[in-house]
Amino acid sequence: MGSRFQVVQQGPPIEVFQLNRMFMEDPHPSKINLSIGAYRDEKGQPWVLPVVRKMEKQMANDETLLHEYLPVLGMEQFSAASTAMLLGEDSPAIASGRARAIDFEGLIEDLRNAPENSVILLHACAHNPTGYDPTHEQWEKIADVMEERKLFPFFDSAYQGFASGDLDQDAWAVRYFVKRGFELICAQSYAKNFGLYNERVGNLAIVVSDPSVVQAMRSQLTWIVRGMYSNPPAHGARVVTNVLTNKQLFDEWKDHIKAMSSRVTEMREALRAELIK
Repeated sequence: MGSRFQVVQQGPPIEVFQLNRMFMEDPHPSKINLSIGAYRDEKGQPWVLPVVRKMEKQMANDETLLHEYLPVLGMEQFSAASTAMLLGEDSPAIASGRARAIDFEGLIEDLRNAPENSVILLHACAHNPTGYDPTHEQWEKIADVMEERKLFPFFDSAYQGFASGDLDQDAWAVRYFVKRGFELICAQSYAKNFGLYNERVGNLAIVVSDPSVVQAMRSQLTWIVRGMYSNPPAHGARVVTNVLTNKQLFDEWKDHIKAMSSRVTEMREALRAELIK
């Protein structure tokens, strides 16, 4: 008897994971994996940040940590700490040649031609895939045009700390837009800067001009989350929260970020030097 699922067609592979599988199966002794964006040590092995390992050991022995459901919108302390790191503790929102550089003229032209009220996706730092970020002056011009055209900024912040080794520098663009009075949304990820790739730890920061709309927006986000994944995982969020809210651990984590950022830069420079020989 044939299966009722015979009509199901084979789906295409996900390119980046297919490349990674091919890398794993390749027997060449000098192979280099340029597929999945994950930090590796000098031996090409995954590196668990010492501060993360320290926190995981501490959490494993904490009998007060339970596996109860979290609030649908996640841990409030995690969201608060993440938003403070992104916008800065003193944020007014919290208190209340194309191949070699950015085609900035083309970028501005596209923004000017965008329909009014369009949502514009912007990378906060470490632009993927080019690696090029606008200068502060260019960000100011981008903000000018977006304000003029009534465009809405949606920031993707997946590499805070990785671009320059400095958390504040890598959040400059987002903070500038907030100071300019923009309403905005920013999606934060801790996959890279905490090395928590399989924990899917993230935060959605929304800056509004009128606090009275927050409750209604939270209610709608609650229903969106309920229909997508219902309840967020806790482990990675606990690790991040404990590090961000403990000064000693936070400073240790910042040292890890500087080390990783510097090493990535050194490896890129070394690779370029070898390629042009």
